[in-house]
Amino acid sequence: QKGLWIEPGPLLEQFLNNGSESDPRFSFDGGHDSELEGVLNFDSRLGSGGTLRTSLRAMARQATLVRTLPLSPDFGDTRERDLRTRDLGAAVQADLNANVLPVIEHATVGASLDVSDIDSRYFSGITDGEHNLDVEGNGGRLSLGAFAHFVDNPFDWLRWTVGVRADVLHDTFSGEGSDNDESHFAFSPKAGVNMRYAPTGHAWLSVSRTFKGRTLDQLFDQRPIPIPFPPFTVT
Repeated sequence: QKGLWIEPGPLLEQFLNNGSESDPRFSFDGGHDSELEGVLNFDSRLGSGGTLRTSLRAMARQATLVRTLPLSPDFGDTRERDLRTRDLGAAVQADLNANVLPVIEHATVGASLDVSDIDSRYFSGITDGEHNLDVEGNGGRLSLGAFAHFVDNPFDWLRWTVGVRADVLHDTFSGEGSDNDESHFAFSPKAGVNMRYAPTGHAWLSVSRTFKGRTLDQLFDQRPIPIPFPPFTVT
């Protein structure tokens, strides 16, 4: 998909009442954002024991965006960003039933692999018709995940679930004066029980632990923001 990106920016009261309803600091803001994504899913049967689902995904994004940061009522910092990202992923999931499970009623097990990268560059001088490269950087991430989920009804009045997921994220980055190489591990368990204590009454309890990893853009956006004291720019 392609899109014309427009960022109107905030409007000060002095421009709201002067008839223009436009702040000239944001006249250059906008750009183009294109994204291409493809997904392939296919299922197969594991005999009478369950099904196997495999998913393949590819995505690419290219964007040229101009954005002004209003740092004070009289000053805005305008820069253009050239952004390119790519992402490749594969996942497999097996759903198994009681025909192949000796103790429990249902189980789901699977794994996933994702490889992504980001190339980001910032340019200044846009309002003067120039294109001065300020900073550039390249980042990448390798993600591995594995999970299992088990469900059983040992009695008509009792149902329990237990699950676990493990994720490993390895991030790399090379940019202006900084190189990073870092790995993270996340363990996410969950468990729940549902008990019927009356024909129309149920009591349940569940506990779980989850995590959220920052995106590559959140980690490696190096836009320089000017400040009036040393070091005079921050990110």
